[in-house]
Amino acid sequence: MAPVDELLLKILDDLDSKKLHRFKWLLKKNHASISTADTENAEATGVVDIMVARFTSAGAVKVMLDILRKMNENHLAEQLENEYKDVGSAVQTSRDAHTVDLNLQSGEAVNAPVLSSPVTVPSSSGGVEQQPCSAENKLRMPVFKSFSLTAQSAEKKLRFPVLRSFPLQSINGQDLEIKQYACNLTLDPNAAHPNLFLSERNRKATHVREKQPYPDHPERFDWQPQVLCGESLAGRCYWEVEWSTRMWVEIAVTYKGTRYKGADNDFLFSRNARSWVLKCSRYQYLAYHNNHMTNIPAPSQSKRVGVYVDVSASTLSFYSVSDTHTLTHLHTFNTTFTEPLYAGFLLQSDCSVSLCEF
Repeated sequence: MAPVDELLLKILDDLDSKKLHRFKWLLKKNHASISTADTENAEATGVVDIMVARFTSAGAVKVMLDILRKMNENHLAEQLENEYKDVGSAVQTSRDAHTVDLNLQSGEAVNAPVLSSPVTVPSSSGGVEQQPCSAENKLRMPVFKSFSLTAQSAEKKLRFPVLRSFPLQSINGQDLEIKQYACNLTLDPNAAHPNLFLSERNRKATHVREKQPYPDHPERFDWQPQVLCGESLAGRCYWEVEWSTRMWVEIAVTYKGTRYKGADNDFLFSRNARSWVLKCSRYQYLAYHNNHMTNIPAPSQSKRVGVYVDVSASTLSFYSVSDTHTLTHLHTFNTTFTEPLYAGFLLQSDCSVSLCEF
């Protein structure tokens, strides 16, 4: 049986050069994590490698199906769907887990493995469902052994991209459906406060004592050590940030109209009504909006945070990301977003933040 990447390549090989060019354009247009540089000169093999790396095998199949249907290549979509359902019929789980049968007609799982770490699954409707593990409420995630329903009907029941064989380890961490919305962000040099030094292709900001020789710009912060990313956040977006600090770092999502000049609390991300903030230290997290604070006990010593925004669902969620890429929910803001959103950061002295690449 051909592996998933070979199935994807087989489908792309059936597209002529004009249709392949359109496929790459739709891939870039619909997924912020895919750039023009990724696809411009990529052949079919390169496109498959990029999709699997960005979305995992399951997500890549789902993305390809969506694009093929937008292109009215329904026969290829049906071919991919049918061949994908034939890839494997059992799963080798971790040593502590068990393979289970899933009754898709009733949506019930029998003897499903119990995961010991908290997992948050974005639902197919756009909302965010946190399913924490506890003594009273353990997350039971079905692992597929076999089924006879179509991929679409199964996905409606299960709320994540359908696999005939689903490895248990891909349930944990960023291999969830959330990863298909991963985006690579960069810091905007025109917005960086003079005491913030940008490096690593504008993916890292460090608070330094020496003012940087940045040119004047109307969007440059001149009071607090803040910086914005250059890319707006549309639809659903997920990104991760690593931080290093002896004091505090603020990870914000904000409207770009936030004022840049002057000494006033309205300029601070955490103090105004136009920003939503997770404030991080070695000991705790604080969620801020419009000067209202929510205390969040730190779940671990992790210095990596995941951020997921779903504009249409009016949700913004923050997660602690462990060394094994397990996501632990920290806080969710529920609000209607009325303007374009941007990621932003405030760094205290001797602090740094790095945007993670996917």
